Amino acid sequence: MINLRYHIVSITAVVLALGIGVAMGGSFLDRAAVAQIKKNLSSAERRIDRTRADNARLQGEVDRLSSQGQQLEEQGAKRLFESDLPQVPVLVVAAEGSDGGSLDQLAVALEGSAAQYEGRLVLRSKLALTSGGDVTALAKVLASSSTDAGALRAQAVRILSRGMRSAAGATGAGTGTGTGGSGGTTSSAPATTGSPTPGTSTSPIGPSPPDTVAPAPGGDAVAANGFLQGLIDAGFVQYTPPSGGGQPDALLLSPSERYVFVSGANVKLADNVFLLPLLRALARGATVPGVLGSAATGDLPEDVRPAVVGPVLADRSLRDAVSTVDDLESFAGLAAVVLALEDVDAGRVGHYGVGKGAQALLPPPVSD
Repeated sequence: MINLRYHIVSITAVVLALGIGVAMGGSFLDRAAVAQIKKNLSSAERRIDRTRADNARLQGEVDRLSSQGQQLEEQGAKRLFESDLPQVPVLVVAAEGSDGGSLDQLAVALEGSAAQYEGRLVLRSKLALTSGGDVTALAKVLASSSTDAGALRAQAVRILSRGMRSAAGATGAGTGTGTGGSGGTTSSAPATTGSPTPGTSTSPIGPSPPDTVAPAPGGDAVAANGFLQGLIDAGFVQYTPPSGGGQPDALLLSPSERYVFVSGANVKLADNVFLLPLLRALARGATVPGVLGSAATGDLPEDVRPAVVGPVLADRSLRDAVSTVDDLESFAGLAAVVLALEDVDAGRVGHYGVGKGAQALLPPPVSD
């Protein structure tokens, strides 16, 4: 006969059985899970050890290649670039904050090429004219009564660009001779020659001739040299002479001058404030008597490589008028600068390096 006691005993037995089953099952699963976790940890540790060994090996390889590259930059320039630019005056114009190591190696390469390296001009952030004091200082250098920052900066660009073109001479205008080969283009722009328009002046504070007409030889260069000295004295530009010394007024803007313009992704004076307007002014009616270079540095160098040359490649008036080099941090970039400077007289323009838009690593040989 089934009574209440029977039901209680049955229910108790079922609950006890379930409890025992759960306890036993849980203990078994815990042991299996722990074993699997230990196995996974051991496997991960082995992979980490292998990765560390690979990283150490790769870092050693990077250090070795870096050391070899540095030796090539230091020792190869004088031997490999010897007599490439014999007695050609070359002035470096860099935005403040450009990679210092690349600038130093560029100086070594230019001196090794037998060029007449004339030092480095650094365009300082003060040229942004963000303060009233800077505006007043530039107006004083220009002997201008204007208080318009944009107008003063534009006037400074005109003076410098005309002086730089005048110093470069007719050979810097690109004669259209020669071929650009597979890595470059040849400009057909005529040389800018002639005398100033009647009634105009080459004085920094007077009216200037149209950009399509060149001034009397040397006139604008003399004015720009004096203006540059004023910019240096006022702190807008910093001058670093070559290792042999020299004075700015004696070295800057010499006859047949060539220029290497340098900037970077994190410079203190944005390129569109001064450097790009200067290049556009130099590009009017002639190929630019120089090269624009940049070094890709930092934790993600390839991400910043297009920062300087990208706007030039996107601007047809500049793309066809000035050569660019996007790997100034490497020996190949230094070589490209020297070779591209050689191509200036023939009006050959190309874009070199390893980033997007580069046509070749180095300028191609000149066809016979």
